[in-house]
This record gives sequence, C-alpha cells and structure tokens, in this order.
Amino acid sequence: MALLTGVRVVDFSAAAAGPFCTQLLGDLGAEVIKIEPPTGEHGRHWGDTRIGDKSFLYLAGNRNKKSVVVDLKSAQGRADVERLVESADVVVSSYAPPRAAQFHIDYASLKKVRADLIYVSITGYGATGPRMNANGMDVLLQADTGIMSFTGEPGRPSVRMAISALDIMTGAMGFAGAMAALRERDTSGEGQLVDVSLYDSAMSMLLWAVPQVSATGVNPRKMGSDFEHLFPYSVWELADGYAFIGSPNDGSWRFLAEQLGRADLIDDPRFATNPARVANREDLREILAPLLGAEPLEHWLETLPAGGVLVSQIREVDDAIADPHALARGAVRDLPGFPGIKVPGPPLHLERGMLPESEWTAPPSLGADNDKYLSL
Repeated sequence: MALLTGVRVVDFSAAAAGPFCTQLLGDLGAEVIKIEPPTGEHGRHWGDTRIGDKSFLYLAGNRNKKSVVVDLKSAQGRADVERLVESADVVVSSYAPPRAAQFHIDYASLKKVRADLIYVSITGYGATGPRMNANGMDVLLQADTGIMSFTGEPGRPSVRMAISALDIMTGAMGFAGAMAALRERDTSGEGQLVDVSLYDSAMSMLLWAVPQVSATGVNPRKMGSDFEHLFPYSVWELADGYAFIGSPNDGSWRFLAEQLGRADLIDDPRFATNPARVANREDLREILAPLLGAEPLEHWLETLPAGGVLVSQIREVDDAIADPHALARGAVRDLPGFPGIKVPGPPLHLERGMLPESEWTAPPSLGADNDKYLSL
C-alpha cells in the first residue's frame, strides 16, 4: 500500500513549486485535489507550446491529481472549499498571504474549519518579514539574492540559471515539511503552518558564498564554466566536442598532469597547490587546452576517472533522457494518457510506499472531477 493512502491534500498551488510538492505527495499515494479558478491555474497556459489546454510545465507537474474548478470570489466557492477542507489532512497554497486571506484560504481561516490541519505555504518571500507580500518568481529570486550576480561570463551581463532550480527545491522543501508535519501530528495530534519560500531556498543555495562574504567581504565573481575556488575545473574543447573536466584536489591534479605527459607541472610552484593553480589559472589553461583538445572524449573517459579526475560529456536533453541509466532509474517515465510524451519520474526511491506506476493517473483536464467533489 502506498505510504500516504488515505491522506487528503487540497491544493491551491500553481505553476512549478507548489505542483512539484503536491505531485510528490501524490506519488506516495495521497489524494490530491487541485483547486483551480474557472480559467485554470496559470501553469496550464505557460510558455508558447502545449498539448490541448496543457502546457509542458503542467504535464510535468500534475500527475496523480484531481481537478476541481472553484470560484473563490463567490460564497458558493468558499462553501465548497470549507467542505473539502473539513476532510483534508494537508492544504498546499502558493497564494501570497494577503491574497490567501482575501479568499479565506489562509491558515488562520482554514484551521477554524479543521483544527489539526497542516497548511503548507509556498510563496516567493515567505509568510513573515518586510517583503512577505512581494511578488516572487524563480528568476526574480535568483536576481534578488545574489545568485545571478556571479552566474555568467566575466565582463558580460549576468544570466539566469537555465532551469527553475529554486522552484524545484522549494517544492521539495514543501514536501519535506508536509511529511515532517504529518509525522509530528501523529504524536501531538495538532496541525501546524509549514512556511517555505523561494527566498529561503535561494539563500540556502548560496552555501559557501555566505561564509565567504561574511568572513572576507569579497563577493563571488562570474566565472563562466569555471569554479572560482578550484582549477582546473571547467569545460574544455576536445577533439570531438566539449566536455567538463576537473580536478577537485591536488591528488587528482597530479594524476591529470601525468596522463597529459606533463609531470613537470606537478612541482611547478605556479601549479603545485590548488590555491596556486587558482591564482595562475590563465597560464595553466593555456598549457592544458591543447593537450586536452588533442584527444576525443572517449579517451579521457577511459583514462582520467581512475585518478579521481572528474569527466563528463555535455549531453543534449534528447540524449540524456534516452540514456540507459535514466531508463533503469525511472528518471524518465511515460505519461499516462499522453502516448509518446515522457516526463521526469519521482526523484525519490523507496523499497515500499510509492504509488505503483500502474496506478498513476494523467494530469487532469480542467474541472474533470467537479462532479465527484462538489456534489458531496
């Protein structure tokens, strides 16, 4: 039996972070009831391509859910919500706090409907603080928290990460918070507010940059594909294309130098230690580039990893999703109801407790489950 069988989730989220959270709950067997406005949540219409009324973003984040259309501005809509929440274990909302309060779907309102409710708030800036009401999207938080300031090529404008990493991490934190709160409720019998935000996710992803800046006052720099604190650790042009090759420590650097036929570099004071290599990276790059570029990727894959050197081809997505390892791990799955369409699989593997793939359901059409849930 799936781990969350019998757990009901009422989902007021949209776009990426919230739907990713509730999809994970659904992958563990929770009954996820997606509440949408009459026009559908805006993730349905994201981007410039879609299948019917469903964008690729919507298809990727909404399996194993039901769709119910509710007009939150109407008295009937509010009554429908209260009836659903009475039997809900978890509510997930991506409405900013004042907007949620306006529609009476904030935590303070809904815990009056069910006292032991777990309420997961997924917003841009969180449910507290001076910017709690500010608009927050992945790209805005990349810019606002400093991530974008050191992403890109030196001397050129900053760029955003090509994927919505903050959305995905925040959704995962919402999932983790919901699971922790459910476990805590088993002990205390009480519900609680779980407050996660793109802002907090972004700040936590700064990781080494926060202690660096607080200790030295020196901000991270844009380095392109390089890493500021290690070298060699970059993308290189090989005889048959591009690949990432990096030495994460002095031992792997010595091995790399030997494999390149340049053991003399090991004791060169400019390159003997990682701090020295970082300080003299351009001199070393000039030496390494033609040596690495003289051989194809396969040669370096066969020789360098044995010494701890990091090597990876740079795949296109079509190649990555067809990789045997992706298929073996279930990292890419067929989407029920959409022949030929594949989506990312759950990034979670349990020996027991996952909803069997044979029981997965397709991302629902708008209002597909109104009759079931609004006629209760």
